[in-house]
Amino acid sequence: MSRLITIFIFVLMASKATAQDPIFSQYYVNGIYVNPAMNAINDYTKVSMQYRNQWTGNSYNYSTYNAALELPINNTNSSFGAIATSDETRSALLNHTSFSLVYAYKFKLNGKWMAQTALQAGMGQNRLENDLIFEDQLSLEGPTAEHSAENFASENLVYPDFSSGIMLFSKDYYFGAAIHHLNRPNQAFRDSYARRLERKYTFNGGAKFSKDKLGRVNQYYSPNFIVQIQGNSNSVSLGNYFKYHSLTAGLWYRWKDAMVIGLGLELDNFRFAYSADFNIGNNPASALSHEVSIAILFTQKSKGHNQNYYNKALSFCPTF
Repeated sequence: MSRLITIFIFVLMASKATAQDPIFSQYYVNGIYVNPAMNAINDYTKVSMQYRNQWTGNSYNYSTYNAALELPINNTNSSFGAIATSDETRSALLNHTSFSLVYAYKFKLNGKWMAQTALQAGMGQNRLENDLIFEDQLSLEGPTAEHSAENFASENLVYPDFSSGIMLFSKDYYFGAAIHHLNRPNQAFRDSYARRLERKYTFNGGAKFSKDKLGRVNQYYSPNFIVQIQGNSNSVSLGNYFKYHSLTAGLWYRWKDAMVIGLGLELDNFRFAYSADFNIGNNPASALSHEVSIAILFTQKSKGHNQNYYNKALSFCPTF
């Protein structure tokens, strides 16, 4: 009976882990995680890192790490990116890692609007740390050092993964859509069982209302939204970013799930932010989720007329 219960718990864990991608509250720190078409969209070379601990204080909390590099190609309308994600579930028993590359292409639609499309290709890995103790490993003296007869067909699953996206943007507004897991890779550890990863559909957008002083944006207000649909799971968030000189703040509502409060510091080319999720849905009411991020921006120095053409036509697209 104990063996059946243990296997049942593991199956539930695997179902949870593969049904939905990790969700970050600070969506735009690592824009290409949300939509590959946000890669280097403001013509800055950018390095960003995020850490999220979900449902802190519970035995079933999740830890997620994310890092990205966004690199515009000088004097062109192309850019490249790289993104890596690591997601540890349930005391690191089931781990997911992925790495992918992004190519984005920018073009002008008319005098006010531009567009950027992107393709993303990479590899994902699901790894089972099979340190479970089964009935045939127990004795009257306690657990033995022998291996169990129970085993899985594979404890290390590697698969290809492809995504794409598009962004439309003007000086003050932006809208985007993306589809992740176009090929719906198989997530099952057993060869005889197929569990396809559901495609994730993302729709995001927003606006920026700023106040310029001496040609420098010291204050802005930015309402925005993001909708993500993946199989039977969905997430709808509405929020606002505020900036006053070097300080930033944010307030979001994730529909029937959580209220999110964020604070940040923006110093020239350095960004730091912290946010906390206060659960209001069916998740553990007493549990908080914490998220910390940093980003470093490097100004792209271009020669010739292309510098003005691209920078002046670009939307703001949030940096946090």
